[in-house]
Amino acid sequence: MRLKHRLSLSLTLVAASVLGVSFVTAYLVVAREETRHLDESIRAEAKATAFVLSKSAGPPRVEDARVEDPERPKRVPRHVVVYAANGDVLASTSKLSPPPPLSALGDLEPGDEDGSTQTLTISGRTLRAVVMPLARDRTEILLYAVSQGTVDEDLAYLERVFALLFLGATTLTGVLARWLGTRLASDVDAIASVARSVAEGQLTARVGGTLRGSSETASLGRDLDHMIAELERLITIQRTFVSHAAHELRSPLATLRGELQLALRRPRSAEEYKGSIEEALAETEALITLAQDLLVLARAQRAPTAASTESRLDEVLSDAVRLARGPAEARGVELSTPATPDARVRGPRADLARLFRNLLDNAVAHSPPGARVELSATMVGQRVSVAVVDAGAGVAAEDADEVFAAFYRGAKDRSSDATGAGLGLPIAREIARAHGGDVWLDRAWSRGGARFVVELPMASETPPDSSRAAAAPDDAAG
Repeated sequence: MRLKHRLSLSLTLVAASVLGVSFVTAYLVVAREETRHLDESIRAEAKATAFVLSKSAGPPRVEDARVEDPERPKRVPRHVVVYAANGDVLASTSKLSPPPPLSALGDLEPGDEDGSTQTLTISGRTLRAVVMPLARDRTEILLYAVSQGTVDEDLAYLERVFALLFLGATTLTGVLARWLGTRLASDVDAIASVARSVAEGQLTARVGGTLRGSSETASLGRDLDHMIAELERLITIQRTFVSHAAHELRSPLATLRGELQLALRRPRSAEEYKGSIEEALAETEALITLAQDLLVLARAQRAPTAASTESRLDEVLSDAVRLARGPAEARGVELSTPATPDARVRGPRADLARLFRNLLDNAVAHSPPGARVELSATMVGQRVSVAVVDAGAGVAAEDADEVFAAFYRGAKDRSSDATGAGLGLPIAREIARAHGGDVWLDRAWSRGGARFVVELPMASETPPDSSRAAAAPDDAAG
């Protein structure tokens, strides 16, 4: 069964059940109250009649009379019968003929002066009667009855009204339920259609403002659109990453193949072979370095598996400076040794050292010979902030938003003979985020060069969520 039909049927059945129970309850309450009111009236009349008959001398005599109908402003005939203890009829009104036998009225409880009420059907007429002793000191029994027609008429009228209300309300509920079910089902169909389109590869599909139902389905549509947009963005990033990785791998592989083919094309001297082998070895080393960087980046992008690992900040920075000192000395760049606060940060020592080593290598590569790369660390609340400042030309405005993209190299790097695949900064940021921190470019820095800031949580801080850390405060910094 389709969703809209199931919703329509379910709502209609629920409404019909509620209405039916409500109407039946109301009917029973009204019937009980009207019967109780009638019983109180005839019991009072019966007591008055019993009192008069018990005071009269001789055999009891009853006459035809009319009394006030408790339910309507009119008078109705009364019916009175006086029975002897053995069941013989001692007196009876003429309109109650023949009188019902005493045995059909049930037994009175001893001492029950108020009597018992019951419904009698005599000659096709429905009467409400009370049976009670004529007097405490006498054995005669009194039957006093009046027509129950007014109560029956009221209840019949109530039945008709309730039946019409039930049919009308159920019909209206069914129409509204069908409209609502169609409206809700159309939203579900729209969301399902977009989901199927995305499953088929159409990442441009969106729910948009096509939903007309509840706020919940509208919220679901917005969440689905956001998820598709994020999925499209991630797939685009993945495709770009794979394309750049293939390009970076193809260049050294092509060079390596060319060198080997050239070496085999004609006989060469030992010195020439040595030169070809050295060039091939250099390209192989570049491929190994690129593969290692790709593995590190992939590992850093996974959720941290050792959130409780702690490291001393001074040891981490000391390892990073030691690893970066070789390239720095080769380029003639001095690395400062900062005064490090006594703090423990979250994350493995080797990973954090790789983070800072990548930033230092980037700073060294962009600093001129004889320059100095500054490394400073400060405490910011329950977090540690470490800044790396180079003496280069700084980051161009058009490159500021892309410096952390994998394989991205700025215009100055593309125009120069700078080496590297452009993975250092992305790896640094992914390592920081994997351990609850972040790395960003300080755009407000105006003293020359570029300033990159690393912020890491102290080990005493609550462990981070396994999800990615919040986005870097680039805009706040710049």
